[in-house]
Amino acid sequence: MVITGHWIDSSWKLQKRVLSFVHIPPPRRGVEISDAIFKCLKEWGIENKIFTISVDNTSNNDVAIRLLKDTFSMSKNLVCAGKLFHVRCCAHILNLVVQDGLSQIVDITDNIRESVEFVNRSDGRLLLFADIVQQLRLPGRKLIYDCRTRWNSTFEMLSCAIKFKEVFPRFRDREPHYDCCPSKEDWAVEFCFPQLFPSNEAQQNISKVRTVLFELYNEYVAANDHDQLGKRKISQVGDSSMDAIISSSTSGWNDFDDFLRQSETFEPQKSELVDYLEKGPQKNGPNANLSVKTLKEISLPIS
Repeated sequence: MVITGHWIDSSWKLQKRVLSFVHIPPPRRGVEISDAIFKCLKEWGIENKIFTISVDNTSNNDVAIRLLKDTFSMSKNLVCAGKLFHVRCCAHILNLVVQDGLSQIVDITDNIRESVEFVNRSDGRLLLFADIVQQLRLPGRKLIYDCRTRWNSTFEMLSCAIKFKEVFPRFRDREPHYDCCPSKEDWAVEFCFPQLFPSNEAQQNISKVRTVLFELYNEYVAANDHDQLGKRKISQVGDSSMDAIISSSTSGWNDFDDFLRQSETFEPQKSELVDYLEKGPQKNGPNANLSVKTLKEISLPIS
């Protein structure tokens, strides 16, 4: 089992990394899958940061997700109370839809599948099949298997087998144990399968969904970038205003320092009264004592 992590980094870039390869021996019960996933998340220290988990639509995976959801719910870290925790695999859902349609022509597909398996089961049969292909001068000499749970591989198997539809009857004539040769009616799959399940159309529809999701994601990225830009502008305005205030304050303190220095060297002017009273005692006139007395009275502090 491969555990892959998807997240958005601090720069709003979508990241994808393989977190672990986990070997789960059969029968691969849901509780074992749940324990393996939780152990991996615990090792990475992200068990409390999980938003959603996407798995294939199988019963054991459903059990595993239910157990994980119950575990994470205890810490109350699930977004929307866990309603978005279990995300179904889009490709697997599409495969289930196609497999349901394939059940209508199961006899046709089974005959072709069994023929492919019969030819590939032995080196001697492969050589015999290749000789017939060479006699008919057909391009290619190899049949391909399909995976029953992946509809696109079934499409590829049928597309390849159709190229050799003239070879199978001749192979039957030379191989006595071959009893699953497709009939002419079976080869109607050449027409009906591409009409029912065109691979290009399915891929285009999935691409449309992906495009819409990426557009929505890009809107969030743009909104975040705009918000960060606004914060930077406010910060820049605040910084410039603070610089102006600091500069003005510094200039004011410099002016005040200059004033203090000038005050230290500045000799204040005396009033005529003070000058007269100071000079008065120096004179040996008849009013000398009166002048000293008057100066002392004027110089008394007032409280």
